[in-house]
Amino acid sequence: MQQGPIEEGAKVAGGFIDALRGQPATLALIVSNMALLIFIFYIGHEVATGRQKMLEQEYEYQKHVTELLSKCIVPGRQGALEEEPRKYILLPSVGEPEKRVLDASEPERKMLEGK
Repeated sequence: MQQGPIEEGAKVAGGFIDALRGQPATLALIVSNMALLIFIFYIGHEVATGRQKMLEQEYEYQKHVTELLSKCIVPGRQGALEEEPRKYILLPSVGEPEKRVLDASEPERKMLEGK
């Protein structure tokens, strides 16, 4: 009668254990290597969990700082930072010798165009 895979596995495991009985140092090395692998995976998991918590705290802190700053700087309030108008300078293209300035105030436009 043919043996099933469970019986074959048990037979191989039994032979492996019998071989290791004669060499206890090898058995100790195998056990210590398995313990080391389990320890390394555990430490990796704990480090990843700690890093995730730290990132969540950092995002929460950044959100809090943004909320505080948005309450401090209000457009239109005295002491608020004034935004300067943006200037767009187009460099001359082929056949067009002068510069064109868009979206600038009249004095700035004259100054940039050289008039």
